[in-house]
Amino acid sequence: MVKRGVEVFTRQTLRQTGLSDSTLTRQVKSGHLLRLRPGRYVNRRAWEQLSLKGHHITRTRAIAQPNGRLIATRESAALAHGLPVCFIPSNVHVIAREAQSHQLSGVVVHQCIGFPTEYVTAIDDIRALTRAATVVSCARHADLRTALMVIDAELRARLQFGPSHGEPPEVTQSRNEEIKELRVELLTLNELLPGRRGKAVARRLIKLGNPLAESPLESLGRAVIIRAGLPIPELQVEIRGSDGRLYRMDGAYRNQRVAIEFDGRIKYFGDLGDPDMVAYQEHLRQTAIGNRGWRVVRTSWNELIHHPEAFINALRNALEEQNRRVA
Repeated sequence: MVKRGVEVFTRQTLRQTGLSDSTLTRQVKSGHLLRLRPGRYVNRRAWEQLSLKGHHITRTRAIAQPNGRLIATRESAALAHGLPVCFIPSNVHVIAREAQSHQLSGVVVHQCIGFPTEYVTAIDDIRALTRAATVVSCARHADLRTALMVIDAELRARLQFGPSHGEPPEVTQSRNEEIKELRVELLTLNELLPGRRGKAVARRLIKLGNPLAESPLESLGRAVIIRAGLPIPELQVEIRGSDGRLYRMDGAYRNQRVAIEFDGRIKYFGDLGDPDMVAYQEHLRQTAIGNRGWRVVRTSWNELIHHPEAFINALRNALEEQNRRVA
């Protein structure tokens, strides 16, 4: 497995390569090595080539080592497990199973004396909560947008929904039962894990998790809708256009005939073919369902993050107008 972030060297491992303490000090002063924390170093050139996500994973690796006492939790554990987050946190979040007598710069330590080791694993040289426990910790404590992204991604991965597994299957009764079982599993874990803060919030969010959200962008959009108090749309809805073809929309309100499309970079930057042709096909699709009385509201990651009110206002107006037409 390719290591995400870069390798972290301990003082001991560097000594074993023949570096003396004085040479190590000179390497840091010359800029060849970067000291992340006492006794933990990385190659500075490799570090400078990392994204913010890579920086966070590497810092987590320097702090929550497999044989150490600290355990990555919340967004830091989510990133270690490859789960999506809305924002890269500025601090690394860890659990301490023993009392900590000193503070660590850039680290938030959550004391949980005697935290059960059955919920701890090692992944990519990081000591972290297990994947399921990580999902629950994010449901309890993360921002609503990240929490829903993480829950949706876990359900999608466990049920093999989404683009990486082919087209999402029609949700039959048996699939609904599988979704319920996974939700019960996460809800049970929420009750078993230590701590009470955030437990009630996690119960609600786990029940809202949906594997039909095919990407973090679609999870983000749903979180914005929930935060605004609007009804939650049905996901992956097939609509027959005036040309007789079936079009699958990211979300929809059937009664009001309002559809939602979350436009990601993947659509318009060559990943799905010629961008001009993709845009033209999107125009044809919107025209075909518009001819059948549907209204399409489009949004993007940038709008949902920086101007969510613009999307919410457009969606609310569309729902109100369509309600008047139906009435």
